[in-house]
Amino acid sequence: MTLIIRRLTPADRPVLEMLWRTAADKTATALPGARLMRQPTDLAILQSLIDDPITRAAVSAAAEAFAIAFGEVLIALEARIKHGIPLQWCVVIDEYGTHFAIKHVEFDALIRINYALENSLEYGGAFEVARLFSNLVTIIDEEVEQGNARRSPKD
Repeated sequence: MTLIIRRLTPADRPVLEMLWRTAADKTATALPGARLMRQPTDLAILQSLIDDPITRAAVSAAAEAFAIAFGEVLIALEARIKHGIPLQWCVVIDEYGTHFAIKHVEFDALIRINYALENSLEYGGAFEVARLFSNLVTIIDEEVEQGNARRSPKD
């Protein structure tokens, strides 16, 4: 199956928001007093959830929702990243199904956060949210700079 990357449609936005809300609700339940706010402080909250063996299982079970929470921070911070990498949500359809991903606004350079999070959690060892965050930013920046990313068609 070929990889299809498409922009969000109006129907996708409520689904994206519902997933973020799921992560926010599960966070509030697991860590009373903690609130996801689509801010850099969310990374420390996600790290706390992953560091605790009990709440790590909850993150793993709802990996797609927590990937959305992580992605919201990444997109919100893109203007502060070294080159101001313009990022946006998109939908990726491949042999594994339909998933939300983040892409460079002009190029088809993807960050599939759900895969990155699921693969990292699966290994069960130390997991650093901030390191994953910086690695993903570096990867997409390099893909665009090296010309490995195709220019996205304009709508």
